[in-house]
Amino acid sequence: MKQCPVCKTTYTDETLSYCLADGGTLFSVNEAEQPTQISYGRNPMQVNIPPNTSPNTFAPNTVQQVQPGRSVLPFVIIAFLVVLLIGVIGVGAVLFFNPFGKDTTAVLTNTNANTTNNLATNSKTNSQTDELQEKLANLEKKLQEQQNQRKTSNAQTMPTMPKNPTNPGRPTASVKPTSDGFLSLRTEPSVKTGTQLVKIPSGSTVNLENCETAYVTIDSRRGRWCMVTYNNQTGWVFDAFLNY
Repeated sequence: MKQCPVCKTTYTDETLSYCLADGGTLFSVNEAEQPTQISYGRNPMQVNIPPNTSPNTFAPNTVQQVQPGRSVLPFVIIAFLVVLLIGVIGVGAVLFFNPFGKDTTAVLTNTNANTTNNLATNSKTNSQTDELQEKLANLEKKLQEQQNQRKTSNAQTMPTMPKNPTNPGRPTASVKPTSDGFLSLRTEPSVKTGTQLVKIPSGSTVNLENCETAYVTIDSRRGRWCMVTYNNQTGWVFDAFLNY
């Protein structure tokens, strides 16, 4: 049997060395009856310590129960829940107040406005392009109409050659009065390169063989070069001096 010298707790477990209540060193009850020697210097002093005859406040066969340590798991769970709650509150505050909301909204508004302006500009450009194409088409149409009118006018202004009474298949024409009194019959339809074959007197009749389609101006007179036959000689004359 062992006993604590501080709290006088008695233990029947011989394997215990320290008191479970205050940590004091246990000693056997039988050893308490032995005298204890206390040394002071070289001469030891023997002191008889009488045995403790006071009634024991604890039952000899009882052992003080020590409560086990509390588990930390509930505290960990509570701390995790608190941190989670703080995080949720923080996220909610950020979403609610949204310090960048105004800037984001402004950027989105500007982007939408720029997109609308670009669409309007593209639409306007397409409209202008369509309008320009329509104007070009109208201009081409007018030019074509003018060309057709010119062709019709040229066809209407072309003289109707009279038929030759001696040869109905060949038209005839008479030479107009000129300052020189004659019209030159040339080898080529040109004043410069055509050589004079014969002088046709004014009022004479010639047989028309063929006339060029292009009109030219000579001495302020507009006309064509025509191939004619006069006195069995064929050459070119300027029909501005002919009466059809």
